[in-house]
Amino acid sequence: MFYPDRMSSVDIIVENSRLDALLSDLHRHGIMEISDVQNTGKKYLSLVRKSSSPSELREISSMLLRAEEMLADFELAEESGVERIKDMIFPKVPEKIPVTRKGLEGVKREGEEIFTAVEEKAEGIAGKIEALIEKTGRKRAQLENVQKMLGMNIDLSLLGRGGYVVARAGEVGSIETLEKEVSKLSTAYADSKLFFKKKEIERYAVIAMCYIRDEDALNSALRKAGFQDFDTEGLNGRPEDADRALRNEILNLEKELGTLKKDMRELSRKWKKRLEALAEELEIMRDRFDVISSLGKTESVHVISGWVPEKKSAELEKLVKSATDNHALLFFDKPKEEEDVPVKMANPKWAKPFEFLTKMFAPPKYNEIDPTVIIAPIFIIYFGLMLGDALYGVIITLGGWIIYRGMGRVDEATKHFGIVTTLAGISTVIFGIMQGGYLGPFSDQAPNLFQLVGISVPSLLDSMKDPITMLVIGLLIGLAHINLGLILGAARNIKEGKKREALFAQGTWWVLQPAGFILISGKLFKWFDYSGNTYLISWVLLLIGLVMLIIQEKGLSFFGITGFIGNFLSYARILALGLGTAGIALTVNMLTSLVVGAASQSLMPVCAILAGLGAIFGIVALKKPRKRYKILGAFLLVFGLVGVISVQAAFMLVGALMFVMGHIANTGLQAMGSFVHSLRLQYVEFFGYFYEGGGREFQPYEEKRKVTEVKEVYK
Repeated sequence: MFYPDRMSSVDIIVENSRLDALLSDLHRHGIMEISDVQNTGKKYLSLVRKSSSPSELREISSMLLRAEEMLADFELAEESGVERIKDMIFPKVPEKIPVTRKGLEGVKREGEEIFTAVEEKAEGIAGKIEALIEKTGRKRAQLENVQKMLGMNIDLSLLGRGGYVVARAGEVGSIETLEKEVSKLSTAYADSKLFFKKKEIERYAVIAMCYIRDEDALNSALRKAGFQDFDTEGLNGRPEDADRALRNEILNLEKELGTLKKDMRELSRKWKKRLEALAEELEIMRDRFDVISSLGKTESVHVISGWVPEKKSAELEKLVKSATDNHALLFFDKPKEEEDVPVKMANPKWAKPFEFLTKMFAPPKYNEIDPTVIIAPIFIIYFGLMLGDALYGVIITLGGWIIYRGMGRVDEATKHFGIVTTLAGISTVIFGIMQGGYLGPFSDQAPNLFQLVGISVPSLLDSMKDPITMLVIGLLIGLAHINLGLILGAARNIKEGKKREALFAQGTWWVLQPAGFILISGKLFKWFDYSGNTYLISWVLLLIGLVMLIIQEKGLSFFGITGFIGNFLSYARILALGLGTAGIALTVNMLTSLVVGAASQSLMPVCAILAGLGAIFGIVALKKPRKRYKILGAFLLVFGLVGVISVQAAFMLVGALMFVMGHIANTGLQAMGSFVHSLRLQYVEFFGYFYEGGGREFQPYEEKRKVTEVKEVYK
């Protein structure tokens, strides 16, 4: 549990005729990692030559590429919008496709059958869809440019290079620069229209023309003005005519695109599952054949070298003998110190979801303590303490559960993240109740949610009213956390036979800590009154500790002391994060109270004016379809109409919106801060005393089946 699985080095010598059967069984069971024989460092393996990649590998890779391209073609017809988002959050758990094990020839026949039936048709439809998407995108871009020129007196068919005149349409940011440059040309002309203005930013649509003999000079002037050309190819008539024509053309293109996507979906419905199964079988075969180039060989045998968990050695031996009918030899050995031993983390089931937290720093080395079971509960406790609001915890718990029950059903990593998030949310609920946080602390000036509904709940800790107690708790937790790291560091050194290192690297601090506490709390701050003998012992321990520190750190002993104190004080962030959560929540509640309290019947005319402004924004949004106009118009209209009926109700509506949005934003912001700082206390303050990481993860040679399952097994 505290260390990765023990590994055994294994070499398998197998007759050439039995190699395929053995690799198939090894791949199926996935209990061994296969290494490149040339990188093992074993002297006797230098007697064998490296095997070459089989010729079948190229053919398999080619078929896999064709299958993946067809699946990509099917993706072109996937649904988008709300349904797509829903499927991303709550994906349907796909049913496994039943398959039977086939040899290479069987998979090739299956592939050729599918390719013959559907490949040409799928490619044809996909090509048309891609062409239509590209054409529609271009027409939309042209429509956007034409809308910038609405009202300008120009026949768009005249733009371009004619027999005598060249005309260009585009946009610039500085009309003064353009006019200055064009005025230098006696035969040039430019017309402009302002189509965008926001604060000091302006954009102008421009029509510029000149005689062909002055084309180079006009181009130079336009470049200096930052001119960007409009795509007007194929457009006719005035901008208003082109606008109508483009809208109709886009509508027709979208209808045609919809028909093609429907055809592709029908094709996908019929063939996608078989194609996915084929692609997975090809991936498995590619991996199986690809490993051959890592093996060693002679005229009669192949040599497979790698690693197996020690507890799986007997299973591997039985598997090899069965697959080769006893025509193979196995040699097990314990890892040498200089070998690059892979790491297979061996945590209990409850700690498995937290392994990604350790891996984010670095997987443990082979002979190093795996800290996952230690940091898992500590991370959850720190997160809850730092966030410290029960209702924020409820939101995070629900979010974690949604992740777990949504994407977590189809992705193992997402499932683990959902579990950790859910547990962190539950911890936040518990510590939030202890700290009295319910969408903010209790306050008469800025009531939280419980106060608004008339509920009063006593709190054990309140970082806003009694920050010192919370600070002391955080520092005491930090002291315990640091000393746990020292204990683990000493245990590691003793296990490795470095007893002197354990004495001076870790033991020094167990001498200095009690001495420092007594002298600081008694002499400096006068918190406690100790006897003269206690002070004398403390001075002696302090002197001994400093001597040990100097022996260990040499000239860097001062930085050792400041580093330890810095790590200790770093746990004050537990208070800081709690104050941040409560402070911002209190601010949200206070602003909400101010808005709701500002309601007055004298403001009814103002509400009517705002309703009118909302209607105006709505009309503008119809002519200039911009999302911000629609949102602002809808908000002002609703607020104004409600205010005309009841000013109090309108201000309560705004207050409720501020309350909800403010607390959602604070939940996300503070949850992110709590996550980062909880990890930081593990990675920096805790790991620094005992953990290095840097191990290489165990990569078993195994089949990876996501969409298929074997229903029938035969050789």
